[in-house]
Amino acid sequence: MKRRTKLGLSIIIILAVAAGMRKLPGYIQEVAVRTLEERTGRRVFSEKVRYNYLTSTLYLENFKIMEANEEDTFISFDSFNIDIDPMKLIFKTLFIQEITLVNPSLRIEQTSEGINYAEIMENWKESQEKNPGEEVAEEVDPFLKRIELENITIESFTLYYQDEVITADNNFTFKTPKLTYGDNLFQLSSKLDFLDGSYLDIDFHYNDSTTEFGGGFKGEKIELDDKLFLPKKILELSKLSGEVSLDLEVQGKIAGNSCLISGKSSITNLDILNKQEKRLLSMDRGRITFPQLDLFNSNFHIEELSLDGFLLNQGELLEHLTSISTPSKEESEGGTLPQIAIERLSIGDSVIETPLASLEEIDLTLENFGTYEGRSKVDLSLSLNRRTPVKIGGTISKERDLKVLEDLEELGFKGRVRVTTLDLREVNTISQEIPYELSGLMNIDSYLTYSGDSIRSRNTIFLEELNVRGKTSQEEYSMGSGTGILNLSLKEMRDYTIDGEVILNSLKASLVEGRPLFQGEEIRVSMDEVTQDRVAISSVSLTNPKVTLWEKEDSQNPTDEPSVEEGKTSGMEEKKAGDTSKLPLLLLKNLQVDGGRVDLIEEDFKYTLKDIEVAMKDFTSERDREFTLLLEGGLTGLGRFKSESAMSLVEDWDFTATGLNVDGRFNISNLDLVDFNPILKKNLPNEIKSGRVFYQGEIKMDAGSFRGENVIRVKNIHPGESTGNNPALPLKLGINLLKDRNNNLLLDVPVYGDFNDPQFRIYRVVLQAMKNLIVRAAASPLTMITKTLGLSEERVSTISYDYLSSELTEDEAKKLDEISKVLELKDGVEVKLVLFTDLEREMDILNERLKEEKIFKTSTKREVLEGEVRKVIQGRRENLLQYFRSKFLEEKVSVESSEVLRSKPQSQVEFIFN
Repeated sequence: MKRRTKLGLSIIIILAVAAGMRKLPGYIQEVAVRTLEERTGRRVFSEKVRYNYLTSTLYLENFKIMEANEEDTFISFDSFNIDIDPMKLIFKTLFIQEITLVNPSLRIEQTSEGINYAEIMENWKESQEKNPGEEVAEEVDPFLKRIELENITIESFTLYYQDEVITADNNFTFKTPKLTYGDNLFQLSSKLDFLDGSYLDIDFHYNDSTTEFGGGFKGEKIELDDKLFLPKKILELSKLSGEVSLDLEVQGKIAGNSCLISGKSSITNLDILNKQEKRLLSMDRGRITFPQLDLFNSNFHIEELSLDGFLLNQGELLEHLTSISTPSKEESEGGTLPQIAIERLSIGDSVIETPLASLEEIDLTLENFGTYEGRSKVDLSLSLNRRTPVKIGGTISKERDLKVLEDLEELGFKGRVRVTTLDLREVNTISQEIPYELSGLMNIDSYLTYSGDSIRSRNTIFLEELNVRGKTSQEEYSMGSGTGILNLSLKEMRDYTIDGEVILNSLKASLVEGRPLFQGEEIRVSMDEVTQDRVAISSVSLTNPKVTLWEKEDSQNPTDEPSVEEGKTSGMEEKKAGDTSKLPLLLLKNLQVDGGRVDLIEEDFKYTLKDIEVAMKDFTSERDREFTLLLEGGLTGLGRFKSESAMSLVEDWDFTATGLNVDGRFNISNLDLVDFNPILKKNLPNEIKSGRVFYQGEIKMDAGSFRGENVIRVKNIHPGESTGNNPALPLKLGINLLKDRNNNLLLDVPVYGDFNDPQFRIYRVVLQAMKNLIVRAAASPLTMITKTLGLSEERVSTISYDYLSSELTEDEAKKLDEISKVLELKDGVEVKLVLFTDLEREMDILNERLKEEKIFKTSTKREVLEGEVRKVIQGRRENLLQYFRSKFLEEKVSVESSEVLRSKPQSQVEFIFN
């Protein structure tokens, strides 16, 4: 070719290139705006496009993609700078040396209706699916056959997220030795340089006609902190640091909703802090290997996931997530579960902090874990608050694939759960509402089977040094040790069944500090079946229990029965009035108490019931079913008591006095009254010097109607010194009058009443009956004395003499013996004997007798006769006094003569009661 021809062609090419470059800005603006509007469905603006011919740089200034409302801006940047090599256009190639985005901004808004770019994604998808499997129409000028890009630089960045504005001032650059676009194929081979020695290798391709894509990402020890400024701002974190290494392969097809990722990744020294510099999450090492993650179909196959040195602050994390997130409509209504298969999950030496407890030294291994049907092996060990080892081992079962949240209810578990040396003080932080503080150690060994909504378990429980103390009261309960073997079955998380045996040792209980209420060597309970409707217990046994009943501190009268304020009901009456239909049926086959003891303690009084034996058979809360009670034991000293009764209920669960049918017998022997002097002297005018009580009683109760027969015998009773209390009560006199010749007091006190009468109290009826006896005795003492001694009141009231005789007949002399018995047996009783006669009658009889002795039958002088009769009367007096002297009763006897005329000679007996 001639030189002139070559020069001409060169000039023509240069002019063509110059003409092309002149038209290039407008061409790019037109194509970019049109294409973006078609793909996004949004309005697109570019205020100005200019080209610098010296630097070959194209500038798109004030570029914007609008929101759907066409008022707000979705994406914008101040300038979009493209450095072009114009000489490549000769070969129909657009070679871009660098793209620089100056101050780009992005707006992201999440509402209950969705996210603000969802519509763009749908439009993009629709544009790719117009002719699936075929090449789409050429959208660019056929002049350009290929596009190549070398570098991308972003200067500053602003994100509008919800109500926040997030700005990043640092720049970063994609170094792309190979980024091309031609024949509908986009290819990227790049290294993302983070300018800190770390980088990310990217090898990616995308076919614009088939929407297929694929490639890989590889990076080593990528420092996270500065590179994740956007997530840090969005998540309101002050720190999100760590080193990430990854090696990923990705492939998929947009039109087919397919995106598959495989590979592995690891992270070290992860540390996440909130704005208050509180740690939410940290981890020494984490590794994951996954053959396939199907993002579009939420199907994840993970070969191995391991976390070491993991620390999660659950309380802080939940609080933080709540503060920064708003649940979407789908989240609030529930949704489908991703399909996950994890061949092996391991967590080592990790910690989970919760507001209630700290789970430490966590070692967890899960094999074949996920949402697919099958069985997963689990092995977990941890330490609760660094003190309590917990071990769980077993199998998690899934009868079908878990696809929705409701399917989680179908999870099953079979295995062993062991909790060793659990410090019960940990429970105090978990159960703040319980009004007690716990301490002690507990071991639990449980074989557990869980399926759906049912649980079956066999549990062995050990307790040591248990202590339960009231937070706001002085209540305290303790136990040296306890063992329980319990079988539990729970259906539908509602219907339960429990059986097994519980043994509790060295029990103590007190309601007031320093005042023990109960102590027991051992309590053993054997349960046949416990459900919400039925409590069947085969046996309860108590060994050496001790109950201490203390005087109430505010009690003014220790003998008063607790009263019920007017207008209020007692606890038992409230229970009776309440709805008992929901209470379970109670069946107790045997209750046995051995070696029991009850101490009654007041300020200056203590009384003991000891060696108590209790045997209850067939106890029940069901109406019209009989159960029996045998109760016996010893009293302070040598006394004994015994009670036998048969009982039944009128209505289910009605153990009130009006709801019981009782047929019982009670016996007390050799109760020493002297032991009760500290109480008696506060209410009686005299102490009790001696006296032993023997009691026999029979009671019958029928739906509240009460009938009792009580025989009280007090042997060798003697009142003691005066107490100065209740002087109006003639106790000493009453005892003296009521006791028999053997110094025994015999009282027959029948009691009748009806507990349906709110004023009826047994103790009131008994006290009233005894008071009536004392009053009657004081009103008619001689009648009471002669009755108690088996004498005739009429017989001992008069002693008769024969005329002119100072001696008594044998029968009349016996009356003196009976009177002396009264004096010997009754303290405070004296006798006044008053001699009466008809003096004239006796003088006449004497005169006639003397006449018979005389020859001349003459009368004796009156003075002589009167003197002789008075000698007889004096003899009667001396004989009476001599008799009582011989009985050592002269101090209790006085004899007087009366001038009052009586038809017969006699001695009137008058008893004087002091």
